[in-house]
Amino acid sequence: MKSSQLYFIAIIPPTEIEAEILQIKQYVWETYDSKAALRSPPHITLFMPFRYPVDKEELLIAKLEEFVRQFNPFKVQLENYGLFPPRVIFIDVHQNPKMEDIYFALDQWMKKQLKIVGKDNPYRGFTPHLTIAFRDLKKANFKIAWEYFEKRSFKKSFSAEGVCLLKHNGKFWEKHHQMSFNPEN
Repeated sequence: MKSSQLYFIAIIPPTEIEAEILQIKQYVWETYDSKAALRSPPHITLFMPFRYPVDKEELLIAKLEEFVRQFNPFKVQLENYGLFPPRVIFIDVHQNPKMEDIYFALDQWMKKQLKIVGKDNPYRGFTPHLTIAFRDLKKANFKIAWEYFEKRSFKKSFSAEGVCLLKHNGKFWEKHHQMSFNPEN
Protein backbone atom coordinates (compact mmCIF):
# COMPACT_ATOMS: atom_id res chain seq x y z
CA MET A 1 0.00 0.00 0.00
CA LYS A 2 1.23 3.48 -0.91
CA SER A 3 1.88 5.74 2.02
CA SER A 4 2.29 8.90 -0.08
CA GLN A 5 1.14 10.17 -3.43
CA LEU A 6 2.49 12.69 -5.95
CA TYR A 7 0.46 15.86 -6.47
CA PHE A 8 0.91 19.30 -7.98
CA ILE A 9 -1.18 22.47 -8.18
CA ALA A 10 -2.00 24.30 -11.40
CA ILE A 11 -4.40 26.44 -13.36
CA ILE A 12 -6.18 24.42 -16.05
CA PRO A 13 -7.59 26.27 -19.09
CA PRO A 14 -11.24 25.78 -20.05
CA THR A 15 -12.16 22.66 -22.01
CA GLU A 16 -12.10 24.22 -25.49
CA ILE A 17 -8.63 25.76 -25.00
CA GLU A 18 -7.42 22.59 -23.28
CA ALA A 19 -8.53 20.54 -26.33
CA GLU A 20 -6.71 22.88 -28.72
CA ILE A 21 -3.49 22.66 -26.69
CA LEU A 22 -3.79 18.86 -26.53
CA GLN A 23 -3.89 18.85 -30.36
CA ILE A 24 -0.65 20.89 -30.38
CA LYS A 25 0.96 18.43 -27.94
CA GLN A 26 -0.19 15.55 -30.17
CA TYR A 27 1.36 17.31 -33.20
CA VAL A 28 4.65 17.67 -31.27
CA TRP A 29 4.62 13.94 -30.50
CA GLU A 30 3.84 12.88 -34.06
CA THR A 31 6.20 15.38 -35.73
CA TYR A 32 9.12 15.74 -33.29
CA ASP A 33 8.91 12.46 -31.32
CA SER A 34 8.26 14.16 -27.97
CA LYS A 35 5.33 12.80 -25.99
CA ALA A 36 6.26 13.60 -22.36
CA ALA A 37 4.02 16.70 -22.39
CA LEU A 38 1.05 14.44 -23.13
CA ARG A 39 1.39 12.87 -19.67
CA SER A 40 -0.40 15.82 -18.08
CA PRO A 41 -3.34 18.01 -19.06
CA PRO A 42 -2.45 21.49 -20.35
CA HIS A 43 -1.72 23.59 -17.27
CA ILE A 44 0.10 26.52 -15.71
CA THR A 45 2.05 25.18 -12.74
CA LEU A 46 1.62 27.07 -9.48
CA PHE A 47 3.33 24.51 -7.24
CA MET A 48 5.68 21.81 -8.51
CA PRO A 49 5.09 18.10 -7.78
CA PHE A 50 5.24 17.10 -4.13
CA ARG A 51 4.54 13.98 -2.06
CA TYR A 52 1.77 13.92 0.53
CA PRO A 53 0.37 11.12 2.71
CA VAL A 54 -2.53 9.35 1.00
CA ASP A 55 -4.44 9.02 4.27
CA LYS A 56 -4.37 12.83 4.68
CA GLU A 57 -5.60 13.69 1.19
CA GLU A 58 -9.00 14.95 2.39
CA LEU A 59 -7.25 17.29 4.83
CA LEU A 60 -4.97 18.53 2.04
CA ILE A 61 -7.98 19.31 -0.16
CA ALA A 62 -9.89 21.03 2.65
CA LYS A 63 -6.93 23.23 3.54
CA LEU A 64 -6.22 24.06 -0.11
CA GLU A 65 -9.87 25.00 -0.69
CA GLU A 66 -9.68 27.39 2.25
CA PHE A 67 -6.47 28.94 0.88
CA VAL A 68 -7.81 29.28 -2.67
CA ARG A 69 -11.01 31.06 -1.50
CA GLN A 70 -8.86 34.07 -0.53
CA PHE A 71 -8.37 34.94 -4.21
CA ASN A 72 -10.59 36.30 -6.97
CA PRO A 73 -10.92 35.04 -10.54
CA PHE A 74 -8.65 36.81 -13.04
CA LYS A 75 -7.96 36.91 -16.77
CA VAL A 76 -5.20 34.76 -18.26
CA GLN A 77 -3.77 35.70 -21.65
CA LEU A 78 -1.95 33.14 -23.76
CA GLU A 79 0.09 34.48 -26.66
CA ASN A 80 2.55 32.80 -29.00
CA TYR A 81 5.38 30.46 -28.03
CA GLY A 82 8.51 30.56 -25.94
CA LEU A 83 11.38 28.28 -25.02
CA PHE A 84 13.71 27.18 -22.27
CA PRO A 85 16.68 25.70 -24.15
CA PRO A 86 17.72 22.99 -24.71
CA ARG A 87 14.44 20.99 -24.56
CA VAL A 88 11.35 23.00 -23.52
CA ILE A 89 8.87 24.70 -25.86
CA PHE A 90 5.74 26.28 -24.43
CA ILE A 91 2.75 28.52 -25.05
CA ASP A 92 3.59 31.83 -23.44
CA VAL A 93 1.41 33.24 -20.67
CA HIS A 94 1.39 37.01 -20.10
CA GLN A 95 2.74 38.06 -16.73
CA ASN A 96 -0.15 38.80 -14.39
CA PRO A 97 0.19 40.34 -10.90
CA LYS A 98 -2.80 38.35 -9.58
CA MET A 99 -1.31 35.05 -10.76
CA GLU A 100 2.06 36.03 -9.29
CA ASP A 101 0.41 36.85 -5.96
CA ILE A 102 -1.16 33.38 -5.84
CA TYR A 103 2.11 31.71 -6.86
CA PHE A 104 4.17 33.38 -4.12
CA ALA A 105 1.43 33.11 -1.47
CA LEU A 106 0.97 29.40 -2.26
CA ASP A 107 4.70 28.78 -1.87
CA GLN A 108 4.68 30.39 1.59
CA TRP A 109 1.42 28.72 2.59
CA MET A 110 2.70 25.25 1.60
CA LYS A 111 5.79 25.79 3.78
CA LYS A 112 3.86 27.08 6.80
CA GLN A 113 0.69 24.98 6.68
CA LEU A 114 1.91 21.69 5.24
CA LYS A 115 5.70 21.85 5.80
CA ILE A 116 6.25 21.28 2.06
CA VAL A 117 9.02 23.17 0.33
CA GLY A 118 8.73 23.62 -3.44
CA LYS A 119 11.37 22.05 -5.67
CA ASP A 120 11.99 25.28 -7.55
CA ASN A 121 13.04 28.56 -6.00
CA PRO A 122 10.14 30.98 -6.38
CA TYR A 123 12.42 33.95 -5.81
CA ARG A 124 14.34 33.44 -9.04
CA GLY A 125 11.20 34.53 -10.84
CA PHE A 126 7.91 33.14 -12.00
CA THR A 127 7.56 32.40 -15.71
CA PRO A 128 4.03 31.12 -16.25
CA HIS A 129 3.73 28.90 -19.31
CA LEU A 130 1.92 25.90 -20.83
CA THR A 131 4.47 23.26 -21.86
CA ILE A 132 3.98 21.56 -25.24
CA ALA A 133 7.39 19.79 -25.45
CA PHE A 134 10.09 19.04 -22.89
CA ARG A 135 12.16 16.27 -21.28
CA ASP A 136 12.14 13.76 -24.19
CA LEU A 137 12.56 16.32 -27.00
CA LYS A 138 15.96 15.57 -28.53
CA LYS A 139 18.25 18.57 -29.10
CA ALA A 140 18.19 18.17 -32.89
CA ASN A 141 14.38 18.07 -32.89
CA PHE A 142 14.24 20.98 -30.45
CA LYS A 143 15.94 23.21 -33.02
CA ILE A 144 13.62 22.08 -35.83
CA ALA A 145 10.51 22.36 -33.64
CA TRP A 146 11.46 25.84 -32.43
CA GLU A 147 12.01 27.01 -36.04
CA TYR A 148 8.41 25.93 -36.65
CA PHE A 149 6.78 27.33 -33.48
CA GLU A 150 8.61 30.66 -33.34
CA LYS A 151 6.86 31.60 -36.63
CA ARG A 152 3.40 30.51 -35.48
CA SER A 153 0.93 32.54 -33.53
CA PHE A 154 -1.33 31.47 -30.71
CA LYS A 155 -3.68 33.86 -28.97
CA LYS A 156 -6.37 32.92 -26.47
CA SER A 157 -7.59 34.25 -23.16
CA PHE A 158 -9.76 32.89 -20.37
CA SER A 159 -10.89 33.63 -16.86
CA ALA A 160 -9.04 31.59 -14.25
CA GLU A 161 -11.83 30.58 -11.89
CA GLY A 162 -9.69 28.48 -9.54
CA VAL A 163 -6.88 25.96 -9.31
CA CYS A 164 -6.68 22.22 -9.73
CA LEU A 165 -4.95 19.62 -7.59
CA LEU A 166 -3.47 17.06 -9.98
CA LYS A 167 -2.56 13.54 -8.89
CA HIS A 168 -0.14 11.09 -10.49
CA ASN A 169 -1.65 7.66 -11.17
CA GLY A 170 1.71 5.93 -11.76
CA LYS A 171 1.76 6.65 -15.51
CA PHE A 172 0.41 10.17 -16.00
CA TRP A 173 -1.13 13.16 -14.23
CA GLU A 174 -4.90 13.39 -13.77
CA LYS A 175 -7.08 16.31 -12.75
CA HIS A 176 -8.06 15.26 -9.25
CA HIS A 177 -9.86 18.13 -7.51
CA GLN A 178 -10.88 21.57 -8.78
CA MET A 179 -10.98 24.42 -6.22
CA SER A 180 -12.75 27.71 -6.97
CA PHE A 181 -11.61 31.24 -6.28
CA ASN A 182 -14.05 33.45 -4.41
CA PRO A 183 -15.92 35.63 -6.94
CA GLU A 184 -17.31 37.74 -4.07
CA ASN A 185 -13.96 38.41 -2.37
